[in-house]
Amino acid sequence: MKILQICKKALHPAKDGEAIAIRTITKGLYNAGHKVTVLTIATEKHPFDKEKLPASLQKIAHFDSTFVNTQLSPIAAFVNLFSSKSYNIQRFYSTDFEAKIIHYLQQTDFDVVHLEGVYLATYIPAIRQHCNSPIVMRAHNLEFEIWERLANEQTNFLKRWYMTLLARRMKKFEVESLQLYDGLVPISVVDERQWKELGFSKPCWTMAGSIELADYPLDESGADFPSVFFIGSLDWMPNIEGLQWFFEKVWVKVIEVFPRLQCYIAGRNAPDWFLKQEIPNVVFEGEVPNAIDFIQSKAVMICPLFSGSGMRIKIIEAMALAKPIVATSIAAEGINCSSEENIMIADSPKDFAEALLECVDSEDFAEKIGGNARNFVAKEHDTRVLVEGLVEFYERVISKKMSLF
Repeated sequence: MKILQICKKALHPAKDGEAIAIRTITKGLYNAGHKVTVLTIATEKHPFDKEKLPASLQKIAHFDSTFVNTQLSPIAAFVNLFSSKSYNIQRFYSTDFEAKIIHYLQQTDFDVVHLEGVYLATYIPAIRQHCNSPIVMRAHNLEFEIWERLANEQTNFLKRWYMTLLARRMKKFEVESLQLYDGLVPISVVDERQWKELGFSKPCWTMAGSIELADYPLDESGADFPSVFFIGSLDWMPNIEGLQWFFEKVWVKVIEVFPRLQCYIAGRNAPDWFLKQEIPNVVFEGEVPNAIDFIQSKAVMICPLFSGSGMRIKIIEAMALAKPIVATSIAAEGINCSSEENIMIADSPKDFAEALLECVDSEDFAEKIGGNARNFVAKEHDTRVLVEGLVEFYERVISKKMSLF
């Protein structure tokens, strides 16, 4: 099968969940014997240089990219207020990138066009003009939900109003775009149900975030126990807000019991004001050279999120490395895990602190939760099995599309 995979973010370096999810699908399709062409938007925040790809990745697909300036522009954002369009979506539209997509569609008869996220839906009219192949959209999130939750948490009236506007326009775009896809691949059953409630009635198949367990060997040297850690992009507002909640309402309770316990925060592009905070026993590591090495070196992961949707791939990675995780319900949303069996779920400051204390107080308990977590990933998130399901879904969508002609 010949697949055109269009992305708004490169699969390398895989420094966040979206990039990891993209890389996993590309690699899985290659391993299953399919030919993949990857076209990606390169940005200042997420650059892409084909020449710097490791040899192991260069062989899995043909790669090409176009630089698009997606940086926030106060002037463009202000002008956008007088339109009905989503500013978030507009930032990712480029006539140059559209021309590149058209070029590849004219050169190759692809079996499937696979879009990595709703931001690529703006290119569908051009794709339709040059291609009759089915278009499948991989939905990493319900984007409007992220903005709705962020807006609800705002106390500043103007910020709340603007985020509500962004959420409303994003929802309008996402709902209208549903009619443009031939198939939809949500990342969780929760998201699938919501997409259907919003009006999607065509073929739909849920593909959870996946990993190759062989890429996550257990470290026999052992972690620094007890220790607490977080890893994630620190230029993503839900992560910053979740950590602030943790610092102010949970961490103070924990270090009353364990006054020497350390919490390590890893992630790129943290705001200056965030790094300048003087929080007892918290170490800001910045962007770490190797995420797996960092996760292996620490004991208990925290994931305090109160906005966002989709699935946190970093949770799946930490589970694969047999780490006990304390997470909020929203952070674990879409993952078919079980609290107190392979993860610890807690939403109030008191419950979160108690769950974390239980993990750092007993290494045996932490190892039990972590071991169960790794077994869970092996059963539920194996790339090979999930990619087989994705290809079967492609075939179903192709068959349905062909029956219409």
